[in-house]
Amino acid sequence: MREDLVRYHRLRNRAQRMATKLRKNYFAAKVEQLHTSDPHQWWTEIKRILNIQDSDPLASLECEGSPDQVAEAVNEFFVSVSAHLPKVNSIILDDLTDDYSATFVIDPADVENRLARINIYKVAGPDGLPNWLLRDFTPYLTQPLAAIFNASIRLGYVPPVWKSAEVIPAPKLPRPRSVQTDPRPISLLPSLAKVLESIIGQWLLPVLEPALDPNQFGCRRHHSCTSCYDPYMAVCT
Repeated sequence: MREDLVRYHRLRNRAQRMATKLRKNYFAAKVEQLHTSDPHQWWTEIKRILNIQDSDPLASLECEGSPDQVAEAVNEFFVSVSAHLPKVNSIILDDLTDDYSATFVIDPADVENRLARINIYKVAGPDGLPNWLLRDFTPYLTQPLAAIFNASIRLGYVPPVWKSAEVIPAPKLPRPRSVQTDPRPISLLPSLAKVLESIIGQWLLPVLEPALDPNQFGCRRHHSCTSCYDPYMAVCT
């Protein structure tokens, strides 16, 4: 009996070690697979593995009133951040006498390439156009969209819906408390506006890049919050 008990413990320990190793190899393989997948699939799998359930991200805010009143309080704070900025003076446009519309023309092929690469998992903006529609119907939309984009540049007019955004208050903390410090605005923009913006940005950035401050890290390609970190000073400069 004692020999059987010793043999049982030995086999049990071996099985436990094998199970631990196999479990580790399984999760390592899953993580390695996620590294080569798209972000949507990554977060879907991470939530499944960690059993994360979606919930109201602002439910813990210390703000009295109904959900509509809480949303209004968050909206008022987001608006107040830029309330001090003056509106663009349209009179200065009269001084812009040079017409570059003949020089900067959007090629339909450029529009087609950008529409074909749209991320269909991103939520539609205020225009309500789903990204899968823009991608799947690219051959039919390329020519008319290129004409609309060029007309917008030539006339200096941007449709109001392309200048609007749906702002989502995303919490910085797992349980946000303060309306003034914990939520951050995430803007859902019309995909067509972002396509036009990316093309114009491709024209402007090479001209503006030499004039930008060396300490400007936001909204620049190949720059991020980690770019301002000085490993020798251990501070952001």
